[in-house]
Amino acid sequence: TLQAVTDFECIALPLYEYRTTLIRNITFINLVGKELAEKLMQRAINGAINILQPLEARLSAYIMQTAIDDVFDEQLTDVAVMLGTSYRHLLRSLEKLRLSNVLEKRENTYRILNQKALKALSGDLYMFY
Repeated sequence: TLQAVTDFECIALPLYEYRTTLIRNITFINLVGKELAEKLMQRAINGAINILQPLEARLSAYIMQTAIDDVFDEQLTDVAVMLGTSYRHLLRSLEKLRLSNVLEKRENTYRILNQKALKALSGDLYMFY
């Protein structure tokens, strides 16, 4: 799932029409290769974090990165999959953060009450290298 949080512009080129030109453009190939390598490296780092770090730390880091105006409003089933946990375990962790007065539950969202505590729980996880 991909969701834009700001306006953006996207350019699409029909591959069947520009394939030969793009393949011969070394600058373009280097740029695409660099971007793919960076994404692969970040996925490898995130995979290691998912294996080695507790869910509470991973969830706190994810909330810090995705909250907008201190409101965490993500599809929890998608969050569970991305963090490599079950939906039930995710709900238990969110409840623990709520009971610790780090988050406040609203209808379908969570509001961050204590940024400092959330940051302390998250450490430096999921920082882009």
